[in-house]
Amino acid sequence: MKEKTVEKSKPMPKSKYIAIVILTFFMSLYIRFCFATSRKKITNKNRILELINHSEGFVLSTWHNRSMMQMPIFNYFGKKHNRVMAPLVSQSTDGTIAAKTLAFLGAKPVRGSSTRGGAAGLKELLRSAKMGADPAITIDGPKGPVYEVKPGVLGIAKLTGRPILPCSWFTKHHKRLNSWDRLIIPKPFTTLHIVYGNLIHVPRKCTDEELERLKITLRDDMLRINALSKEFD
Repeated sequence: MKEKTVEKSKPMPKSKYIAIVILTFFMSLYIRFCFATSRKKITNKNRILELINHSEGFVLSTWHNRSMMQMPIFNYFGKKHNRVMAPLVSQSTDGTIAAKTLAFLGAKPVRGSSTRGGAAGLKELLRSAKMGADPAITIDGPKGPVYEVKPGVLGIAKLTGRPILPCSWFTKHHKRLNSWDRLIIPKPFTTLHIVYGNLIHVPRKCTDEELERLKITLRDDMLRINALSKEFD
């Protein structure tokens, strides 16, 4: 009987890695520039401020197509309090690009997803949370379907005992990619509307039925603040 061989991923060519580092450096500069030049409207700001000032942390929840501005938004409130965001990022090439960009913006990315490296990613994310970082999950990533909540965010909240903080944003002027989630690329000198949703607490002893109800509650609230973020007046 033949033993099964474990297929190992090939290391990335050095030239490709260097190209990704250069690309992500300039991507991070663009994101910083867009955020710095935007006029900011913030709804339910008290929710993020109370968590940053008076709690042991939270789990940030966002949609994949709104991930681009999430790090500067987090820094806007958390940097002066020495808060660090630990986003869960897939182990794909796209994930490497996202992780490098987030690192340039000050995050401490954790690699893993529902498809590759999930167990290791979860373990590292829990370790980061114990060290004081705030986990961040794109709840319909890494490959959708769009606006369908994956179970990972509820599991992280359950194991850490931290509340889930839903967050969405939208800009008046932007471009949308022809990707599965129609990723939003903001433009400089625009209006950025940031909206925080209702906190969701996941009990340690939570049945599958309760988890399903919380999943629906989270999805409904995330869609609600999505719609609200498109209101600029």
